[in-house]
Amino acid sequence: MSDIPPPNGAGPARNEPPAQPGPGDAPTPPAPPQPPVYAPPPGAGAPAANPGAGSPYGYPAAGSPVPPAGGSPYAPAPPSGGKGRAITALVLAIVGGVMCLIPFAVFLGLPLVIVAIILGIVTVAKKSAGRGQGIAAIIVGGVAFLVGLVMAALTAFILVGFAFYEDAGYTSDPYGGSIVDEYVDDLAGEERAALENLTVAEQALWTAPYDDSAQVVVLIDNPDDVVLPGVDVTIEAVGEDGTILDTTWDYVTLTPGTSIASGYFAAATEDEIADLNVVFDGYGISSIPSDEFGGFEVGELEAETEDGWTVVSGAVSNLDDVDAEGVEVELLIRDADGEIAGLDWTYVERIPAEGSARFSIDLYDSVPEGASYEAFVQAPAF
Repeated sequence: MSDIPPPNGAGPARNEPPAQPGPGDAPTPPAPPQPPVYAPPPGAGAPAANPGAGSPYGYPAAGSPVPPAGGSPYAPAPPSGGKGRAITALVLAIVGGVMCLIPFAVFLGLPLVIVAIILGIVTVAKKSAGRGQGIAAIIVGGVAFLVGLVMAALTAFILVGFAFYEDAGYTSDPYGGSIVDEYVDDLAGEERAALENLTVAEQALWTAPYDDSAQVVVLIDNPDDVVLPGVDVTIEAVGEDGTILDTTWDYVTLTPGTSIASGYFAAATEDEIADLNVVFDGYGISSIPSDEFGGFEVGELEAETEDGWTVVSGAVSNLDDVDAEGVEVELLIRDADGEIAGLDWTYVERIPAEGSARFSIDLYDSVPEGASYEAFVQAPAF
């Protein structure tokens, strides 16, 4: 069987040696080794398609999608302009909100918060970057806008009040006396005359027994048949060289006849005071005919002394047709010579219309021998 020739195209016979290359034939390089193939792990899906299949160097084969040059296979980031707008809106809302808390500055703050709200709404509507800051700007701006409206109304009210104050002839100097002077000039003749007719009938000064302060009492005579409610009685303590050492004041309603004003000086002693100046301020004065006022009457006073202290009591009648509340009763103490020696006071909670109420005052300090008493009712100021 070894003599049978091989088929056409077949290689050399099994027992024949391989043919040797000729002198012109180049040797064939060996085939490159194939990479090992591993089985996919259990449960793994099919391997992703290799975009470089069909190319030994990993380039995409013909017909494969090509990524853009210099780009990324991921979606592009949103533009940064929206975030800048949102931050601007939030900053404007905060700054405008602070200004809305300040009178007069609120008129600059309101436009800022309005712009902040608009920018915040635009940011949220466009769904751009900084949406959170845009929402915050809307909330802060909305609250600031409401607060700003209230503050603007208050500021406008203040401005209107100042305008009215100036139109009425007042000044802005509360200490120089010009307010009183200008207001008195604007009073009707009756009120101005009544204020100018007030005189000091009597005044007294003594040292309080419980400290070194100087107490003062001024009796004021109103000769006109009118009531002057809400008169400021200013009492100045004057030294020997004319310097005003201290000032006290009382707010009283002056009825026809004699009324009382009192106070004390904390910064000056009785020995340092050489004189007293009494000034009547007519700010807010408006006279009332005495027959329309009503008024009060004090009945007979009773004094009882026991164990070193004295109790003075009496009754106050209300001549008006309405109840009176918080009525002050001041008790003037005179010594045996009729000189003012002291003062005390109490309050009556309520006196019914055309009725009366009793009061009592305990005098714990020593009362001069043969002392007498006078009671003054201070009507509530209008």
